[in-house]
Amino acid sequence: MIAQGAIFSRLRVQMLDAIPENAVASFQNKGTLGDWLNTGTFVVTSCTRREVLIEASPIDYGGVVLTECENLLNHCFEHLQEMVCLTSDERIRSNAWGIVTAYYFGFFSASAFLRLVGQPVVFLTTEQLRRLMTLAGSTEKPGQGAFHFQITNQISVTRAELAVRQTDKIHESTWKTALGCIDELNRDPSLTKSAAEANFYDTVCSRFLFTRYNNFHWPSMIRNRANYRPGFAYRLHSKPLNFSQSFDVWRKADHADIHRILQNCLRKCNANADEFVYHANLMLNVGTAFFLLARALYAELLARRKTDRRWETQRTSYCRQMKVPAQEFKLLLEMN
Repeated sequence: MIAQGAIFSRLRVQMLDAIPENAVASFQNKGTLGDWLNTGTFVVTSCTRREVLIEASPIDYGGVVLTECENLLNHCFEHLQEMVCLTSDERIRSNAWGIVTAYYFGFFSASAFLRLVGQPVVFLTTEQLRRLMTLAGSTEKPGQGAFHFQITNQISVTRAELAVRQTDKIHESTWKTALGCIDELNRDPSLTKSAAEANFYDTVCSRFLFTRYNNFHWPSMIRNRANYRPGFAYRLHSKPLNFSQSFDVWRKADHADIHRILQNCLRKCNANADEFVYHANLMLNVGTAFFLLARALYAELLARRKTDRRWETQRTSYCRQMKVPAQEFKLLLEMN
């Protein structure tokens, strides 16, 4: 499994603070944070052009972020199924679309991770923001777009202050928030890390591609190049990568292989800095690392909270229906 030292322990604490005892994600509920802002019970204490402050029950908030996390993990498994199909199908498949599928696998994993630690990035509509403005008795509000949610003050056992701050576009901000959260912990001198843990997070938070993609939103930029640049990454123009070959490193991998796979990928990217195939490989593997991290945290949540286990039972059943040969992609399909 991923190294579970000081950084993982801190993330686990953040998760248990964000999702307190009695926070409920009712099975198959599709409620979102946006829905909660439309119908939930809370007090809006301030609403400006950049930020909204809310006082709410941490149990209510924890239940909503857990519900979104459960559904996002379901998204991850459906994209995992597509990637497995791409590697085994004997028909010609689009490598470019394989990159996009891998991107969304990682994006949904990073999104689930952010909900587990109580810092989701969410798109809010004008209507949702207008309600907050009305509840605050304010004359101004932010424009619709992406917002970062975070508990900033635990007022009492039953009340917490929640800051809802406008941020960048949803994809860019999700990556910058998720990778930035880990990078901040990885650089914290007060956290004593094992060599294995330091290597894992050093690779996940590598800044190597900053020279080409500016900052931690680089996975989104890679997706854009593969999918939106005409002709780029598509088979009938050229063959910039072989998706099956890229994903195949996880086919027989076990827990002991995680760090080696990530480090080998980063090393190849460093050695072939101008070749897009290695940028895409790093995106795929960083996304997979977020999936493994989210699953490891979720396993800790199941062990410590009385959550509805039917969500996980359903995912287990789905994995069996995928009909993946025994011992293939076992690391990604099992609970870590």
